[in-house]
Amino acid sequence: MMKSSHTTQKPWCSQAARRQSMMKMRQLLRTVFFDWVDAEGHALLGICYGMQLIVHAKGGKVSQGSVKEYGRTPIDYKGQRINVWMSHGDEIEELPKGFKLVAKSDAGVPAAIEHESKPISALQFHPEVTHSEHGTEILKAFVDRSGIDTNWDMGSVITEQLKKITETVGKDEHVICALSGGVDSTVAATLVHQALGDRLHCVFVDHGLNRFEEGARVMKMFDEHLHLPVTKVDAADQFLGHLKGVTDPEKKRKIIGKKFI
Repeated sequence: MMKSSHTTQKPWCSQAARRQSMMKMRQLLRTVFFDWVDAEGHALLGICYGMQLIVHAKGGKVSQGSVKEYGRTPIDYKGQRINVWMSHGDEIEELPKGFKLVAKSDAGVPAAIEHESKPISALQFHPEVTHSEHGTEILKAFVDRSGIDTNWDMGSVITEQLKKITETVGKDEHVICALSGGVDSTVAATLVHQALGDRLHCVFVDHGLNRFEEGARVMKMFDEHLHLPVTKVDAADQFLGHLKGVTDPEKKRKIIGKKFI
């Protein structure tokens, strides 16, 4: 008799568990984040799922859409016909109180909403990608409508961060930075290095799970392009040894995380 290849779905990855987790997150955002936004009067822009989250948190209704919109989609945006980039299966069924519809697709699906009196807007499409026409103008219109100050530039942000680093770290103190080669840790290390110089000590742990020769490429980038002082630790045997025989992805994730710590 042949054994069935069907395996029982783990509780942590079941659809019901994911739905319950999503509801908890929405409730947390509703009671903490959105209350804070309202209390402080901050501007808020939701994009894609962010639009659905705002609608849900504000008392509207989101449901599974009868039409799924992916890729380039024509919409009517405030009387203007434009093509935008969509990627959603759920849609807004009922708007929250105080919001108005300002755009919809040919299928009648809400594509953009605005609060009637507060600086809160939401877009079902992605204005930040080049596939969406007039995306930059739409984002600028939100900034203008919200009264957000735009007299800053990246240069001033860098200067501000360098000042914070030097004020936070003692005059004779040193800093250890764990580098992965990703954007976040690399940018952080570059800023700290500019502020502290040779008082920064970077460590790159090669756990053996990177792409082919990625560790060597990362070290070359640190040395030749960013001029960061990095010590490489070859820990492939340790990580792979602990993962030997483990097939469950969740168990692998926990083992890797624990080993790093």
